[in-house]
Amino acid sequence: MHDEGGAISPALANPILNELQALLIDIESNQADFLLLFEKKSVVMKKPTPIELVRLIDEELKLTRLLQDCLSRRTSMINQVEKLGVKVNSLTEVIQVIAGAKKNQLLQSVQRIEEGSQKIRKESWVHWIIAHRAHNHYTELLDIIAQCGEKPATYSPEDKLSSKGGALLDTSA
Repeated sequence: MHDEGGAISPALANPILNELQALLIDIESNQADFLLLFEKKSVVMKKPTPIELVRLIDEELKLTRLLQDCLSRRTSMINQVEKLGVKVNSLTEVIQVIAGAKKNQLLQSVQRIEEGSQKIRKESWVHWIIAHRAHNHYTELLDIIAQCGEKPATYSPEDKLSSKGGALLDTSA
């Protein structure tokens, strides 16, 4: 099935190599779609257009499902290679074992995917921060409305805990 160096025979490697190439293309395409979606979402998050935001969220869920499908395909591919007697933990290791002359091209594709993942991760964090801050702002507005515009003081003169150091220092607190 494989030689001493861990390489798999071309007859066994070719179907996996074809699947690998298709998977890498699908991941890159999906990442590009995600980045375009995040650009649109960034614009929409700055405007009061909830209907458009909901539409983009639906699109994001669809793209997330496609990435989850890619993850399943990756796991299946790694299992196929392991069934042939070579222990691998990543697509990079699969490439090392089966790619032959296409190794450099596929490794470059993996590098682009890693860079795309970093961009998506960064944009996701930006969107999460914006959403989290908007949620906090909205919560404060609801509190102000619920309390008729009067916000209770955080500390009062009768507050014994704040003057004694609180429960950390005083067990009676």
